[in-house]
Amino acid sequence: MGASFTLRVQFFANLREIIGIKETSINFSENQSVDDLLQILRKSYPNGEEFYQKVVDEATQNLQPYVKIIIDGRILFNNIALNTIISPDVKTILIFPPVGGG
Repeated sequence: MGASFTLRVQFFANLREIIGIKETSINFSENQSVDDLLQILRKSYPNGEEFYQKVVDEATQNLQPYVKIIIDGRILFNNIALNTIISPDVKTILIFPPVGGG
């Protein structure tokens, strides 16, 4: 692995409730992907498995169609999101569940 860097991850709405925190900082390495990040979260929190299943469709190995992951303002689309490499210049990742309104 390459050099390590600190990555801030923020969670919103019901994903925040499931994971149990508003945000966290994770030591991350160059050449790791969004999936690597989600696997770290999956293993690091008591409800990590439930969180992972809400975010990832394991059958297709894509993000759930309603989940949005935003890296420094750039929205990742579900068919490439998990394979996206997180570069060391990334400071913040936001993970959003579906948003409803009325």
